[in-house]
Amino acid sequence: MNEEISLSIGEKIRDGRVEKKWSQKHLAEKVYVSPQAVSKWENDKSLPDIETLYELEKILSVSLISQSTALEPENDKYTPTEENKKESTLYVYFLLIFNFFWTLFCFKYFQYEHHSIQYTGLTFLFGGMIILTHIILKKFQQDLIFKIAFITVNMIIFLITTITQLTV
Repeated sequence: MNEEISLSIGEKIRDGRVEKKWSQKHLAEKVYVSPQAVSKWENDKSLPDIETLYELEKILSVSLISQSTALEPENDKYTPTEENKKESTLYVYFLLIFNFFWTLFCFKYFQYEHHSIQYTGLTFLFGGMIILTHIILKKFQQDLIFKIAFITVNMIIFLITTITQLTV
């Protein structure tokens, strides 16, 4: 049974076909593909589409789709490098430090000049912008120029909003 788990999809297709004593041509006719496609599958040079996989499972009586079978190439998954981790850490520290000083400034300013509701509103606005920025930047892991532009625009919008609130 452990052997069966370690078999590739191509090996499972070949084993199922051989067990039924079918030629590649016969199997190809059953799933409406060329014999060359079957050969590529069996040699792990390509994978059948998902509908064909289900059809192959039915006619060959083998399990081709399971949690232990990876249908996507490993290269498609994003793996963070040390540089990206360092960049993300610096970004988080920058936001935390900026938020700390901004909170001190707002607290002192609103303590004497305005109502605390404005201070609270601006603090929540800034916190929301940090969360939104983090979510959006996570989707663009590798595009540094986009990150810098987005953060800059975010800060400009926040500062304009703050200045508008302070002058009211």
